[in-house]
Amino acid sequence: KIAAKSFLENKHLFIKKPNLPDKETEIFLDFESSLGLNLEDYTGDIDYLIGVLIRKKNHEEFLPFIADSIEDEELMFMKFIDFIKKQKDFVIYHYGYFEVTRFNELFNKYEIDKKTRSDIIDNMVNIHNICKECVIFPMTSYSLKSIAPYLGFKWRLEDLDAQKSLVLYMDYIKNDDKGALQKILTYNEDDLIATKIVKDFLA
Repeated sequence: KIAAKSFLENKHLFIKKPNLPDKETEIFLDFESSLGLNLEDYTGDIDYLIGVLIRKKNHEEFLPFIADSIEDEELMFMKFIDFIKKQKDFVIYHYGYFEVTRFNELFNKYEIDKKTRSDIIDNMVNIHNICKECVIFPMTSYSLKSIAPYLGFKWRLEDLDAQKSLVLYMDYIKNDDKGALQKILTYNEDDLIATKIVKDFLA
């Protein structure tokens, strides 16, 4: 009945108060990965970008950790780990299950210590899950690409998706195409901003 009311009135309805942590530092995080995507000239798996939007005392900064070659995934990941180790009183917001899956794969792949693993995983909050638990939206999909536009957000590169981002990445590492890299970063940053907007709406 509640879902029908939401659709008929074309407005969202809260069914439960969202429980969000009160932390000094908010980190919005999004992976770009080749996992599950296939190109004719590349069928391997690489996490090539960990995008971070960090917000502290109303100051925001976009920090992209990118692998500048297929071989640089470990270097990229360790730079991210070093960044996390410097953080205090933080929460990591992400949208969906993918980021936790990728972290666990990379933890095992690069033999990350248990404390660092728990510092990351224990401080992760899945905004997608909170949306599903707390709000009825007048739509069938609770994907970020559905919820964020409902809240007024618009991606700068509307035609870009995960597959096209991977194509751009391969162009970047093969041809040093800085334009391709910038499109990837813009796409990733917008995903982070969209996640932040949904989180702020829930708050």
